[in-house]
Amino acid sequence: MKVKWLQKFDNEHKDSIWYGGDIVSIKLGRYLVTIGAFGDIAAYINGEYYKDKNNGGMFKEYLNEQGIFNDEDLKKANIEFENNNWFEAYIWDEKDKNYVETFDTIIDELDRNDNFNWVKDWLPEILN
Repeated sequence: MKVKWLQKFDNEHKDSIWYGGDIVSIKLGRYLVTIGAFGDIAAYINGEYYKDKNNGGMFKEYLNEQGIFNDEDLKKANIEFENNNWFEAYIWDEKDKNYVETFDTIIDELDRNDNFNWVKDWLPEILN
């Protein structure tokens, strides 16, 4: 197994709003699991309008400009969202050269060898 972090992820920034695009990729056998934050963000922060399109990850800078630096600040902030992003996982099957359609498919297959159980525990942790 090989894990490659594409963006810094920490306990103070668990909300998807801090990220844009691919965050981490996990190579396990013939599969490449990628987790990212996807979707356009549009919101009023303290009355000012901000937009982050194409999974750019720029919204973090807009939040910082308004004195919002972590999830705790985010909970207290005056933000009115029009659109927001979300965490999503996708799996590339290098043998079949296509994407696995459901996460359950990959979990079931990899569980046969009991080598992917850590993901079922780890994903809810980082996505909450």
